[in-house]
Amino acid sequence: MNEPVDIMGVMAFPNPNGVRDIRFVDSRYNTLFKVPDGENVVIRRPDGSISVKPCLYIDDYHARIGNYVYHIHEFAEVMEQNGNTYEPEPCESGDDEHET
Repeated sequence: MNEPVDIMGVMAFPNPNGVRDIRFVDSRYNTLFKVPDGENVVIRRPDGSISVKPCLYIDDYHARIGNYVYHIHEFAEVMEQNGNTYEPEPCESGDDEHET
């Protein structure tokens, strides 16, 4: 049932429980935050520029972020090497409307 699937050139093992959160880690593998499949991450560059990238779940260790497929640790290393920081895109609803 948990057979590998070729998703965008990555042999992936999608979560059998159906949870499709993308985990973002730092270069030491510490979990920083999670983003639901299809949501965005905000990348801040050292020059102050910002880009917003859509995130698509592949499996618990791979995601498509923008136009590239990354292992979650690979993404963290690339961001660190470039001096970038990243965070989930803020919710567009008002502060009182967050579901718990």
